[in-house]
Amino acid sequence: MAKPRTISRAAREAEVSVETIRYYERMGLLARRRGPGYRIYTDEEIATLRLIRRSQRFGFTLSEIRELIALLSSDAATCDDVCVRAERKLNEIEAKMRELSAIRDLLKQSLACRNEQRRARECTMLAGDQ
Repeated sequence: MAKPRTISRAAREAEVSVETIRYYERMGLLARRRGPGYRIYTDEEIATLRLIRRSQRFGFTLSEIRELIALLSSDAATCDDVCVRAERKLNEIEAKMRELSAIRDLLKQSLACRNEQRRARECTMLAGDQ
């Protein structure tokens, strides 16, 4: 078992800033410092910091990450409970990708007039015809 760490050492190990750790504490993702003196971070809290970062890369919001952390600390939660949330996030990402693809197509159509010698007010991008 690794020895308990100060906030700066925990930040280095988890590859986050000290300010980020304090923010996560304010948001309820990590337990806040109790009483006066230095806050000490355990292996479990370093693992939680890494989970938060990984979950953010997957697109989870801090609120959703709070749910994932609650699942980890629950004896009743199962892997399926986690997978349900991951599948929900995957569906959101796929819907967003479809939306972005449609926007991309509209922008490409708007750029069709690029080499034409029109005034800006005649540009299809600004005309709002699409």
